Amino acid sequence: MVQAREGRSRLCAMLHLVSFRASGAWIRYVSESCPHDRHRACAPARETGDEGHAAIRPSLGMAPRAGPRMSRSLRFCMVTTFYPPYNFGGDGVFVQQLAQELARRGHQVEVIHCTDSYRFLAGREPEPSDPDHPGVTVHRLRSPFGFLSPLATHQTGLPLFKSARIREILARGFDVIHYHNLSLVGGPGVLVHGAAVKLYTLHEYWLVCPTHMLFKYRRAPCTRPHCFACTLAHGRPPQLWRDSAMIQKAAEHVDVFLAPSRFVRDKHREMGLGVPIVVLPFFTAR
Repeated sequence: MVQAREGRSRLCAMLHLVSFRASGAWIRYVSESCPHDRHRACAPARETGDEGHAAIRPSLGMAPRAGPRMSRSLRFCMVTTFYPPYNFGGDGVFVQQLAQELARRGHQVEVIHCTDSYRFLAGREPEPSDPDHPGVTVHRLRSPFGFLSPLATHQTGLPLFKSARIREILARGFDVIHYHNLSLVGGPGVLVHGAAVKLYTLHEYWLVCPTHMLFKYRRAPCTRPHCFACTLAHGRPPQLWRDSAMIQKAAEHVDVFLAPSRFVRDKHREMGLGVPIVVLPFFTAR
C-alpha cells in the first residue's frame, strides 16, 4: 500500500510538472525539488490535486502555490529502446508501469521501442508477457535490416533506419514526449523529432558514458573519462560522435530531465551535462 501511494504521489508530481511547463510560462525548476525528500506530507495533498505543485517550484523567486487539476486527458508518447517483453531489466519495466498508470488515469499513451535491439543482444525471441492496458498503444519497431539498425544508431547517434517511422508516429500530435533509454532506438538524434513538452528520464549514465555505467576499464568508478580505451575494454565499438557537440545540442530540445536521485543528478552535472534536472524518484505501481 505504501509503494502504491508513493507511486501515485510521484506520478502526480510528474503530471504537475507537465501542467506547469505546458502553461506557456518559461519555468526553471529548483534542483532540490524532490517530491518526498522535503515534503513528506505530499502524498495526501497530491491525491486531492490541490497542493501537489508545492514540491515542484519555479525558480522565479515565487513561493510554492497550488496548481490546477488535470482538466483533460493528455497524449503521452514514451520513446525507449526496451519495453516488455523485449527488455532485460528495470528501465523497460518502469516505462511499462508508468504507461499503464497514466492510462488508468484516463490519459492516452503510445510507446515506441526497438525490437531489433533485444533480438540482437538476447539472440532469441522473448517469452510472452501480460497484455498492456487498453489505453496503451505499443509500436514495436522492426527493421528489415535487423541488427544493423541498432548498430547504425549506436555508431552514429541517429535513428537512421527507423527515423521515418518514428517521425510518422510523433507527427500524430502529443502533449508530452517522454524519452527513456535511447541508446539503440534513436540516440540523441531522436530528441529533435516531434513537437511537445519533452521530458527525459535518466535511468542510467548513457548521456555521459558510452558504457552506461561509469565503471572505468571494468575496474573502478570513473572520475576522469578516457572513453575510447574504456569502451574497447568493455568489448564495445567506440562512438566517435561523442567527441562532437551532438548530445549537448540535442539536449536543448528537452524541457526537463528527470533524475531518480540527487546522486544521479549531481553525477551528470559533474560529468559535464549542463541541463535542467529535476529529482523525481522512481515508483512501482505493484
